[in-house]
Amino acid sequence: MQIYFMRTEESAANRTRMVASHIIRLSQPQDPYAPSHSLPTGADYLALMQANAKFSEVQSASNRTVDANRDLIGTSLCALYQAATCHRKCWNTGHVFESLCGRAHNLGAAAYNLILLGYYDEALNLVRAIGETNNIVLLSVFDKTAFAKWLQAGKKTRLREFSPVKVRLLLEAAKDCAPVLADEDWYAELCEKYVHISAQTLPNMHNDKTPVVGGVFQERGMEESLEALGQILAALALLVCRYFQYEDLTEMLRKHVAKEASSGDAAAPT
Repeated sequence: MQIYFMRTEESAANRTRMVASHIIRLSQPQDPYAPSHSLPTGADYLALMQANAKFSEVQSASNRTVDANRDLIGTSLCALYQAATCHRKCWNTGHVFESLCGRAHNLGAAAYNLILLGYYDEALNLVRAIGETNNIVLLSVFDKTAFAKWLQAGKKTRLREFSPVKVRLLLEAAKDCAPVLADEDWYAELCEKYVHISAQTLPNMHNDKTPVVGGVFQERGMEESLEALGQILAALALLVCRYFQYEDLTEMLRKHVAKEASSGDAAAPT
């Protein structure tokens, strides 16, 4: 199995001196008796990671996929931030929703940054967590009785009755519930590929069957991750905008979603 550490297809002339001098292909023969196999250690290893992260971010930022998703993700995060911080108005209702929005904002912002750095598996792990928040907010709209119980639930009750799968089942049973993005298939795919480990786990493999160790730009990984992040953030942000009466952001999000849908149709093979 080939595992590339901080791999890049770019020439060394376009990289920082530190990164260029420490590209390691673990598939190549290494002297087993050389100290650390020529890798830096301690703080120098962290410096290598930081230098490589900057390079990966430059590669990612120049990719067209980032531009295609930037408005949708940015507006969604802005809505969550405004709700979390009572930016426009404090509703004085206990700040439960505000706290949920704050958690979702931080998860989304962290996932976006990880995507730019080439850590797609790790970003998709956070996307799954945002899906859990989205479903709880959906529950507050379509099953107010269950949501009221969730608000008062202790740890044991919450784990027993409001696990992610139990919340999803409550939504499926709710009358006139909106379509649930974070459904069984959505959870299963993210959990199997990016959350739970098995003997078949391979790190950050978003290319032609080559696992990658370290943050490395992969176009397919970026596209998949940004799409998943944008979809779940937009779904949650639209709910939040409805609750907090952000009509302007609702309109922006609808335009961004429509733009994403049309660009996706245009890119689809005929």
